[in-house]
Amino acid sequence: MQHKTVGVLGGMGPESTAYFFQRLIHLTPAHCDQDHIPVVIYNNPRIPDRTDAILHQGASPVPELLRSISILEQAGADFICIPCNTVHYFIEEMREASSIPILDLIHLVAQRVRERLPQAKAVGLLATEGTIRTGLYQRVFSDGGVEVVTPEPAQFPELSRAIKALKDGRKESAATQALAEGVISRGAEAVVLGCTEFSLVADALSLPVPLFDSVEILAEEAVRLALEPAQAAD
Repeated sequence: MQHKTVGVLGGMGPESTAYFFQRLIHLTPAHCDQDHIPVVIYNNPRIPDRTDAILHQGASPVPELLRSISILEQAGADFICIPCNTVHYFIEEMREASSIPILDLIHLVAQRVRERLPQAKAVGLLATEGTIRTGLYQRVFSDGGVEVVTPEPAQFPELSRAIKALKDGRKESAATQALAEGVISRGAEAVVLGCTEFSLVADALSLPVPLFDSVEILAEEAVRLALEPAQAAD
């Protein structure tokens, strides 16, 4: 069977991109090399910081994002995954410029939470300040009347430090654990890891509520689409 080719627009950050590829491999039901799905990764670390662009008038990431999409198109990707939550603030601009589908990570995560926890009224979110302040998750969850519980604004520096430590290669889960416990104490019935850096320490977390890892959810959907060539990527 000929599988679809997965395009990965990476570099935000590089290690979470590598982890996403690892999850693609492990989630594919393969018994030999030939069973695996084809994957094209463009790891572009030159994409400007998304939160800085959104909140502080920093350099726009859009030109580099569109250039990266073009490279993936030319390389033969059938659809594109972007293992970065904050960059989905720019998804409409990216989709308008792309000739192939781009998966919406934010909607995929919200859909998974609704499927598993249809009665949930409050979901915790650990994400960048850019993702939180722009309401990327709040908008998709509000349709179902679900409250998104985030760290308090006073904790945003702590949140940013935890993400930076992971980008620096320090796999310390204590800060992530504490942030997750904080949103649970304020009523969250589940926790969404809405920054792909947090996915790097997901296995080290011990929580009394369900955990939804955005990298894992995106990888599962990418594998599903790649293994079903007759279906169009949404």
